[in-house]
Amino acid sequence: MRNENQLMNAMALNGGSVVASGSPVNESSKVRDLLDVKQLVLANARVLYGSESRKFFDFVTGSDTSGKYVCVLICSLDGYTRILRKETHTDPLEAARALANGLIKDAGTLFTKVDIGDQLIGQQGYREEDGKFKLDEYKPVQRFSGPVDDTKTLRPEYRHGDRSAPRGPAADVKRRRYDGLY
Repeated sequence: MRNENQLMNAMALNGGSVVASGSPVNESSKVRDLLDVKQLVLANARVLYGSESRKFFDFVTGSDTSGKYVCVLICSLDGYTRILRKETHTDPLEAARALANGLIKDAGTLFTKVDIGDQLIGQQGYREEDGKFKLDEYKPVQRFSGPVDDTKTLRPEYRHGDRSAPRGPAADVKRRRYDGLY
């Protein structure tokens, strides 16, 4: 049986595609720069759009035959994916930087409205039809007593205060079956 390298060579020679010499993928410094910008994009996306347990963000770059590059911010939740932001440019790094710049500006809008110790819940705003970011004015910001950098209030028992369901073992009661037996 062939090893993996032989299989990869056979695929490349028999109908696979070879990366063009001018492709940004061949420039390791450009790939590193894209990965650095990706970190900025994802960090700002989690703050602006919420960071829930099954919500995943990613930053994807693509190109078309005309030589334009498109960078998109996507959000996936339970098998569905939505494109949240998109920038196009002839240079993939410039498209990525434009995407990051928009998110950084929008996060700055949020950060001027909140303070140290404020707890954010879910998505903080949205882009209107004109492309401008607007904070959700009805989004509550929670603040708990105690040190402003205490992270224990992020745990579920602190989220709902006295409105949460009681915790502890179920009551010891005799359950009645529908067939009349006890």
